Amino acid sequence: MVNRWLVYSKGDKDMQLYSFSRSVFKYSFFWIFFLILFTVNSTAQPVKVEAKLDTNNILIGDQFHLNLKIFQPKEAEVSYPDIEEALSPETEILEYLKSDTVHSDDEIQVNRRYRITSFDSGRVNISPLVFHYQYDGKKDSATTEPLALNVRTVKVDSTKTIFDIKGPMKAPVSWREVLPYILGVLGLAIIVFLVWFFIKKHKFRKTEHEPEKPLEPAHVIALRELDKLKEEKLWQNDNVKLYYTGLADILRTYLWHRYDIKTLERTTDEILNSLRNTGFSNDELFNKLEQILKTADLVKFAKMQPLPDENDKNMNEAYEFVNQTKLVQGKEEGKEQKNDNQTEKES
Repeated sequence: MVNRWLVYSKGDKDMQLYSFSRSVFKYSFFWIFFLILFTVNSTAQPVKVEAKLDTNNILIGDQFHLNLKIFQPKEAEVSYPDIEEALSPETEILEYLKSDTVHSDDEIQVNRRYRITSFDSGRVNISPLVFHYQYDGKKDSATTEPLALNVRTVKVDSTKTIFDIKGPMKAPVSWREVLPYILGVLGLAIIVFLVWFFIKKHKFRKTEHEPEKPLEPAHVIALRELDKLKEEKLWQNDNVKLYYTGLADILRTYLWHRYDIKTLERTTDEILNSLRNTGFSNDELFNKLEQILKTADLVKFAKMQPLPDENDKNMNEAYEFVNQTKLVQGKEEGKEQKNDNQTEKES
């Protein structure tokens, strides 16, 4: 009985020890897995770089591409290596192709491509490319995987004495080569246009001449045109701009015929200064003319809408200006006859 109890007690202790060991192993495995996962996450680099070749097997002198991909956070500052110095001396960079950048929420992907060739046969090892970066106040580097390239030679047929020469490959034309010619043609076109523009403008100024004097007096024509404009009732039908354009044109034409002022292609201020230079001294009429012409400019160019009373007032003052400045032929002829008689008496 005692022996059976001892055997049972000894077996029970073994079972407890086995259960304890099994629990320790179970939870130890869990904690080890958690620590490994935490270590991997904590040591993950924020900047990743990849380097790939289009092909790993080329004929000597053939061209292939090196493709680089850089994955980086937007806040990271990445320093790119000098590709020419970093690559193997057996390789030669022919062209830097256009790069592009893909933006996502928190990351930037930069894709770069290089056209490369090699003139040394055999196995060419391309060293890893080291990209230094600074992120979150820390400096570190990311490295690409080493690459290998097999460069084959042209098989020589010893049974022949003359061998065909491989023709030259046509390299694509880049923008860097074409851009100077485009800029040259564009600059020449601009120079030709400016020369043509100034010649035309100068020629226009030379050919600009005063129109022939009408058979009728200037004031007769102006009053007749004012009557027509008034009868059309333009501003009453919401054609205010057309109304003031016609009113200003009538007064400009009158000034041209009456005072020999060239009003074509001139501003209002230039016309008024020319009128002053003729000896015009009636300030009241001058101010009324100035008000009409400047109101017309505001309507045409600033879309001003004068009041109806102002429209009638400007028409009436235009009549007044023409009537009070008109040149009466009879009086002028009488003055000329008196001057001729005085000349005859003196002689």
